[in-house]
Amino acid sequence: MMAQEQIITTIPADEFWARMEHIIDSKIRQHKITDKTHETYSITAVAKKLKRSNAKVVELINIGLLKATPDGRISARALNEYLDNTI
Repeated sequence: MMAQEQIITTIPADEFWARMEHIIDSKIRQHKITDKTHETYSITAVAKKLKRSNAKVVELINIGLLKATPDGRISARALNEYLDNTI
C-alpha cells in the first residue's frame, strides 16, 4: 500500500490550483509539437497531446481559441499558436 502525500500551504486553494495549472501548462508548452507544413491531427490526438478531454478540445474550437479545418482536423501550426497564446 502506498502512503498518501499531503500538501500543506498558507495560500488560498484557488490560488494554489491556478499556480499548479500554470506549471502544468508550461510543461505542456515545453513539449509542443514541431510545426510541419501540412501535418494535421484529429481531435482525439490533440486531446491526448494536451492531456485534456475531447469535449474540452471541441469547446476550444467552438469558442475560437483553437482553429480547425471544416472536417475537424487541427494543424500543427494551429496547435502551436494555441500553445503560444495560453500563458
